[in-house]
Amino acid sequence: MAMRGKCLLCQIDAELILFESENFFIACDPYPLAVGHIMIISKEHYSCSGELPEQLIKQCSQLANFVSNEIKHLFPSFRLICYEHGRAGACLSVPDTLGLCHHMHLHLLPISVNLEESLSKIFSRKHLINFLEIGKFFHGYGEYLYYKNSDDIPVFYPAEGVNVVPHLIRTLISIELGKPEYADWETYPSNNLLQLSKTIFKNIFTSNQLIEYDLF
Repeated sequence: MAMRGKCLLCQIDAELILFESENFFIACDPYPLAVGHIMIISKEHYSCSGELPEQLIKQCSQLANFVSNEIKHLFPSFRLICYEHGRAGACLSVPDTLGLCHHMHLHLLPISVNLEESLSKIFSRKHLINFLEIGKFFHGYGEYLYYKNSDDIPVFYPAEGVNVVPHLIRTLISIELGKPEYADWETYPSNNLLQLSKTIFKNIFTSNQLIEYDLF
């Protein structure tokens, strides 16, 4: 948990941060798959949501609900998806740099795709009652993928015994969007999606709003 040094998200660019609570950042994804691609990132170096202490899982869930509602309001014609690689598969393609990306970050973005069928062809699936169960399932099954599509039941995909390729969910989304060049953030093409996201979400997240979600 104490890792700093070379961790990319322990040293997140301040220009990406939209808001921060005591324990989390709300930030724009620096390599967005769509306008409105947001990340919730733990300030402390936890490897995934499942590793968070119970109280922080609760806070993360509250924060995710808040961010989800804002995204749905801003992008009403799109579905909202939420996903995480819970230590399964690397963000980086170089094998000896796993520690550089195993830092809890939950993705939320407005897109009209559904990956549950594709993921279920690769993994078994465990339906969660809600995000609050992520810790129990992580400690029971280990590494995982987490996926929730719009208002559907959240799904925990145990990854034990599965060779999860780097940024698998990102790749599946990119293919569905017809933008395979977005799959690898290390070779991400230049576009204006990040600037549009920053402009749209500027001043959206305020202290008064987040106090209502008991995050302070």
